[in-house]
Amino acid sequence: MKRILLLFLILPSIVFAQYTEILDQNFEKVLIELGYDSKIDGRVETNKISHVESLNLNVYVSEITDLTGLQGFTSLIELHVLGDHDMGSNLTVLDVTKNIALKEFYYDYHYDGLIESLDLTMNVDLILLSCDFSSLKSLDISNNINLQDLYIPGNNLTTLDVSQNTSLIDLHCGSNHNLKKLDVTKNTLLTDLNFNYNKISSIDIGKNKKLIHLHAHSNRIKNLDISNNTALNTIECGDNNIKSIDLTRLTQLTNLSCSKNKLKNLNVSQNTALEELSCSDNKISHIDLSKNTSLKRLYCRNNKLTSLDLTNNKILKYPSYKGNNIDKVMK
Repeated sequence: MKRILLLFLILPSIVFAQYTEILDQNFEKVLIELGYDSKIDGRVETNKISHVESLNLNVYVSEITDLTGLQGFTSLIELHVLGDHDMGSNLTVLDVTKNIALKEFYYDYHYDGLIESLDLTMNVDLILLSCDFSSLKSLDISNNINLQDLYIPGNNLTTLDVSQNTSLIDLHCGSNHNLKKLDVTKNTLLTDLNFNYNKISSIDIGKNKKLIHLHAHSNRIKNLDISNNTALNTIECGDNNIKSIDLTRLTQLTNLSCSKNKLKNLNVSQNTALEELSCSDNKISHIDLSKNTSLKRLYCRNNKLTSLDLTNNKILKYPSYKGNNIDKVMK
């Protein structure tokens, strides 16, 4: 009887270790290097990893193909799962549905595209998501309503729905070469928008009044209405089909790149803060730069200019204007 009583007294103090399965030995080697594990046995004590808040993995360097075991890192706030900038990765298994505390997730440089989509439905606290050049074919971020920064250039996305991501401040979705539509009318907090190198033919940014940087280079845009975007500092809209652009209300504009369009006129008289202007390869016959006294760089090659007056542009260096019909440049 005394022995039974003693056993019951001891039992509460006995702790049975719980383990998280690790299928990839190379992943377990990394955990050993980080001090979270001690031997290669296909598992790690869960209490050794459940408190970790930040984890940085280069799966190319470590030759990791399977990240089964990440589910044990239940306190992760910041996670980096990176391939090589030049070589990509061979990662095939990645599940972050148990990492519900995640706020920053970096999944960059997975060129091989062995993982075509990410399940982020449970990661509702995500603030930053970066999937640079990772060959994703689809991305559902409808549950990630707290996202502020979204970087997804260089993937294979054909559609992108950001209508639920009303907290977005920075959106970079360039080089998804088959992306044809982008609706940002619900993203009124955006300050930075980059959709370079896509196939977008039109975009409504009239409600994005906080925009500071707009990058729309190399698309199929014919009309670009930026009359409401008076906070714009930078506009990059070269290599499109734009015939006219109204800049009169953009008094804070410092950088304008609109080369390779179909512009015949360009009025920058109200853009007195302008420091860099690139408008080469258009059909511009006249440009007045007399009010642009802050101008430092000018590229206006291959237009139809017959004259160019730079007498008020005292800090301008090495203007580029070849390919016009200019007899003499006034300096």
